[in-house]
Amino acid sequence: GINLNNNQYISKMSDKDRKAAFVKIAEAAKKAKGPFSMTNAGLDDTFVRIFVEGTLQPGAAPHLTEVNLESNSISNPGFAMLAEAVAKMPTLTSIKLRHQRTAPSVSNQDLFLKAMELNPSIIKMSVEMNRERSAKRDKLESRNRDLKRKARLKARAATRSES
Repeated sequence: GINLNNNQYISKMSDKDRKAAFVKIAEAAKKAKGPFSMTNAGLDDTFVRIFVEGTLQPGAAPHLTEVNLESNSISNPGFAMLAEAVAKMPTLTSIKLRHQRTAPSVSNQDLFLKAMELNPSIIKMSVEMNRERSAKRDKLESRNRDLKRKARLKARAATRSES
């Protein structure tokens, strides 16, 4: 995995250098096996756009399992891009986006819930939501964990019957 948490250098770079760094980070994330984490790293919607376009595309990062972008400056346009991308990433099991400077709008909360409905591989979604949507997220996490468990049991049974 990749861990670039608490990286304060990015916020001190010029816009041109930041974008170049974001492109390199997105390229590295494509090759990551397991989690990708950049908490408290001064990330914003510019990073999200580059990350979504370069990394969070079906097949682009086949071994990426977790994305943790907590404690950054992602706002509603970035949340919308992330929610739409997460819905199409079958390898992702976890997305963490809490503690942004802006909370996701209700419509973006709904986009994240829709992503969980469309992508049953998501078993953990840490996104700030109102009470009603938090309850729905909890149910979807439970449903997705149950679907994953049933698939694992089915695969195990198939393996046993072949031997």
